[in-house]
Amino acid sequence: MGDKGKMKLNIVSIPLIEFVVLWLICCTSANVSLKASPLRSSVDYEQMIKRIEAVQASKDMNKMEELAREIQTKWSKVDVDQYSTLMQNICRTMLFSSMGREKQTFPIVEKYSLLALQRKEEIPAATEANFVSYLLAQEGCYLSAKKLNNKDWTSYRVARASISLHALGRIAKKTDPNFDFSKIPLIHAIPPIGAMDNFETPEKIADPKLRSEYEAIIKANDATKAKYSEQNEFKRLNRELVPQEERYVIGIYSARPYNLLELKHLLDTYLYDSIMKERILEQVTKNTAKGQPGL
Repeated sequence: MGDKGKMKLNIVSIPLIEFVVLWLICCTSANVSLKASPLRSSVDYEQMIKRIEAVQASKDMNKMEELAREIQTKWSKVDVDQYSTLMQNICRTMLFSSMGREKQTFPIVEKYSLLALQRKEEIPAATEANFVSYLLAQEGCYLSAKKLNNKDWTSYRVARASISLHALGRIAKKTDPNFDFSKIPLIHAIPPIGAMDNFETPEKIADPKLRSEYEAIIKANDATKAKYSEQNEFKRLNRELVPQEERYVIGIYSARPYNLLELKHLLDTYLYDSIMKERILEQVTKNTAKGQPGL
């Protein structure tokens, strides 16, 4: 604490190697494809995707910020899935172009990620997790040069912990611990016997019974592929992001002023995993007992 009641966070919340890992996670996320969903394609949506691809190639941060502003203005009021996908991709694009310019980029990424997270209950859990990872990826670099008094810091801490723990809670809730990844779904459903000449076109099958049977097979296979893709994404998040978020929460609550009661309340509010709750609380308790600085 300085003479003027300011707290300078001069130790980043994420070690350098973890920052690099998080940056790579953000830039290679399996859930940020620029391909439009065939169920939601539109001329405007396709054009916006092409504009994101173009600005990614240019690496022009001003144009990226303009696109983010446009996405927030135009798409946030139209379709939450398209909005969250587009915003996710422009934030990812800014992060991808940010190495060496973190202090310039982070406030922009932070602003639009937080705006998207205002609709966290409406967007997919994996998409929410990606926005949270964008916040975490550069926060250490940003906070290291920021001065906060105790009041501002404690408010900031509870807000950021709530965001992280909400995402962790949804990941845990959506993850199927018994999912069998050895059962890889087919790329294309196999038609029933008698319809093998119409591998991808059930509408060309004259027999209504065979056509209906093939349509049911395709629907079931599509559901299997979607489930596999979803669980594969949560497997990635549990492996790569969850440990980072857990360490982040431990770090910010190991920093003064200590508040174990507040932390316990947040853990009880957002987490379903009792083992994770106990692990976080135990580590913070140990750190604060030693007077170890978290940040």
